[in-house]
Amino acid sequence: MLRVRDLVELRLTSGDEVSIFTVRVEDITDDGIYIDRPVIDQRISGIRLGQDVAIEFKRRVARYRFSTTIIGEARMGAMPVLLLKFPEEVERIRPKLRRKYLRLNIPSRIVFHQEGEFARYGGYKRGIIIDVSGGGVKFTLLRRDASGITPGMILFLTFNLSGEVSIIEQRAKVLKIEPSAKNPYRLEVVCRYDNISPKLMEAIIVHNVRNQRRYRIERRGER
Repeated sequence: MLRVRDLVELRLTSGDEVSIFTVRVEDITDDGIYIDRPVIDQRISGIRLGQDVAIEFKRRVARYRFSTTIIGEARMGAMPVLLLKFPEEVERIRPKLRRKYLRLNIPSRIVFHQEGEFARYGGYKRGIIIDVSGGGVKFTLLRRDASGITPGMILFLTFNLSGEVSIIEQRAKVLKIEPSAKNPYRLEVVCRYDNISPKLMEAIIVHNVRNQRRYRIERRGER
């Protein structure tokens, strides 16, 4: 069911934490499945032989998952790759019922710092919001500013939606970090708010509902 050049999610579990990396299937042979070795900001993530991992991928109408094991390392030219064991079975993921938040694409900047590093490095790093909801935020940042950021870590975010919502300062957990499809010099980070107050969550949701039409009109006018 997998094909060469497919983009898939490599999921690594450590205790209660799940790290998610977007990688590409580079080859499928009798030996197994070759995928990119996850690299963030030129820093190869620590993955060991014999480690159990999960792979998720999607087709037009469904998502699929299988469990496998890293059985080898190799290089394809200059590219480091991992060799995965063929799965015994592939499971179709049934959609879960979950709370739906209205996501709004907004023209706004965001600044952030990692826990315990603000004083050491003397300032915030900056990004550009892609979309925001009552549950989390997605933004882009320069690759050099992604150094040390990995799924599962906590970031301290500061951003402003509009005059209706004052400056928001909120802890958030990194769920995913992956290359930007629009800019090779940037990465995209998906975060979920950590212990957000019901009042702040409601303010963000109300803002999105009230302003979705206005933002869409403004975006059309920029084209």
